[in-house]
Amino acid sequence: VSTQRTWEATKVELAAQAEHDRLMAAKAKKVKVLSASIESNIGRAGELAVEEAGSKDDLEDTRESLVEDQAYLAELQKDCELRNKEWAERSKTRAEELLALQQTIKILNDDDALELFKKTLPSPAVSFVQITESSSQLKRRALSMLRVARHAHAPGLDFITLALRGKKVGFDNVMHMIDDMVENLRKTQVADDSKRTWCHQNLASTGDAKAALERATADLGSQTEAGEQAMVQLEEELKALQHGIVALDKAVAEATEQRKAENAAYTELMAGNTAAKKLLDLAKNRLNQFYNPRLFKEAEKTELSKMGRISANHAAFVESSDEVKPPPAPAAFGTYEKKHEDSNGVMAMVNLLQKELDTEMTEAKADEDHSQAAYEQMMADSAAKRAADSKSITDKMENKAALASTLQAYADKSASLEKKVAVKIEYLHTLHSECDWLLANYDARKETRASEINALGNAKSVLSGADYTLAQTSA
Repeated sequence: VSTQRTWEATKVELAAQAEHDRLMAAKAKKVKVLSASIESNIGRAGELAVEEAGSKDDLEDTRESLVEDQAYLAELQKDCELRNKEWAERSKTRAEELLALQQTIKILNDDDALELFKKTLPSPAVSFVQITESSSQLKRRALSMLRVARHAHAPGLDFITLALRGKKVGFDNVMHMIDDMVENLRKTQVADDSKRTWCHQNLASTGDAKAALERATADLGSQTEAGEQAMVQLEEELKALQHGIVALDKAVAEATEQRKAENAAYTELMAGNTAAKKLLDLAKNRLNQFYNPRLFKEAEKTELSKMGRISANHAAFVESSDEVKPPPAPAAFGTYEKKHEDSNGVMAMVNLLQKELDTEMTEAKADEDHSQAAYEQMMADSAAKRAADSKSITDKMENKAALASTLQAYADKSASLEKKVAVKIEYLHTLHSECDWLLANYDARKETRASEINALGNAKSVLSGADYTLAQTSA
């Protein structure tokens, strides 16, 4: 029975060992596949890192180009400022020239100057015979109307004034000049109104667009910073997972070697204890052969192991020793009797040894089963953890690739937004150079034009009300 149990335990152990070898082979195959996947993903991560480095180089080139464009813009602004100063100087010179012309015309149109010219310059003698009001009075009244708007220094008014002071331009021509100037003033005012509306609309819309682009750029910068921090965290997590898998594989290998050593020790212990029990059975059977022949069992003729051959040789030696005839006994001793009580003590000791061996084997079997179960549970947990970590690595590599693509998109969008902001700033500068002077002087220009139109209307009314005839007499 003991031999059968030992054989069954050995059979179970061999089956467990075979199952363990099969499990280890499957795990090794799985580790190989996952390692290949990790290497592929690591290679892909390297390629993405190279692409990211290239993108960063492109971004740096774009930034350098932006710096050059900004330098060109600053130079252009400086040149424009110089040209504006030149234009202001030119405008000032023209204004001084117009002022000189106006003052010259005023000097020449003065009544005393006209009287002097009549006396000194040869001219046909003319006289105006006015029926209701003299032409000179009408001219003076019209000139008084125009003097109201003379503060504006309008060249058109000066020409009309010069025509009124002259003697060769009729009232019809003067009124035609007045009509043309009024029409021109009204067209200019309409143009100013349209330009003012256009300036307000474009300044507001461009300013809003520039502010929106700047906010979008700031938001994109925040998103890019958060993405870069997430990329660093992902790389750290990937390194930790990869180190964890290496450490787990090392721990599994060490646990496997320890399990093999424990199993080898268990197998050796079971084999030794089984052989010892067989030897003790042989010893008990030999004692029974001598002390209790009815309990003696004939040994089965089987091929003996090394330990069995030792026991058999020992038994043969004892039997041969029993067959040697002893010398004649001394006369003082009687017949030898078998001591059954002593044999019982020896048998009890042998039984106690066998019991200790059984106890040791039972404990070893329990320890072996517990160790094997714990090892299998550890292997299952390790496999599950490795699979979860490998899946996590794959997921994080995918997340890293997606994040790198997102960061590249952010960089491209940021460069585009910076270009758009630069364009809006340049356009705003152009708008201010066009609109600031008009917006600052719009009310004054409108009031001046209204005053000029009113004065011209009054002068025309005066000239239109004249009823006269021109009579020329010889001197």
